[in-house]
Amino acid sequence: MNNKYMIYMKAEKRSQNTIRAYVTDIDACLNFIDKPENEIAYSDLVEWKASMVDSLSSATVARKIASVKNYFKQLKKMDEIKTDPSAELESNKIHNKEKVPLAPSEVRAMIDCADKLRSKAIITMLASTGMRISELINLTIEQYNKTPIAIIGKGNKKRNVYLSIETRNVVNQYLETRPDSQYDNVFLSNGAHPMQANNISIMLKNTAHKAGIENWNEISNHWLRTSAATMQSEAGQPIEVIQEMLGHSSITTTRRYVKVSHKHLENAMTAQLF
Repeated sequence: MNNKYMIYMKAEKRSQNTIRAYVTDIDACLNFIDKPENEIAYSDLVEWKASMVDSLSSATVARKIASVKNYFKQLKKMDEIKTDPSAELESNKIHNKEKVPLAPSEVRAMIDCADKLRSKAIITMLASTGMRISELINLTIEQYNKTPIAIIGKGNKKRNVYLSIETRNVVNQYLETRPDSQYDNVFLSNGAHPMQANNISIMLKNTAHKAGIENWNEISNHWLRTSAATMQSEAGQPIEVIQEMLGHSSITTTRRYVKVSHKHLENAMTAQLF
């Protein structure tokens, strides 16, 4: 990958998670085509795109195409290439599969099936607070020891996070077993380093499998965030409160996170209101 592009992403203050995702997508494309950037043609990118459509979800393919298009666009702006071979490359249509959030009983089953205190604490915190995975990974002991917990989320937006008694208790239990480390992060890997989002996602899938959740292989960090929002909504919390909880700038974004269960809809429509 072109070093100037890395400098560009850092200059744009892209998060480490975003940079990592872009690098993975772009490197995969360049390795598939196996040519210098200035020799890559539109037809090479079409062939690369065709290699993914049968094995990856439409959303994943669209994301990878967006990463590669941004890469070549910036290379052209920086005069690293004469023409942008991705300029006419079209993204594919995304076929969204409805994401059914976890029910409270399924979240409880995952907590009960967690094989480590760390896993139990992570699941409990994600499901009760709706924190982004990057926020959880970067949470420090100094932040945790204060009430409320002040965090800086996406877009440098500050917000307060409040923990339930159960969440605070289970995290405190984990901290008693937490290894000593040069890092101040609350959650550490077995090697006493800050945890990686991918490893947490794998843990969630494995725990969901043990808990007997049907779609266990689809459970992800973001799925817990959606589930947290939906559980709060079905418990009667106003959408404005959930917006603040998730740290969204727009309430429209929050509405996409809140899924209405069929039972909730049935209760609403069958209630005698007049």
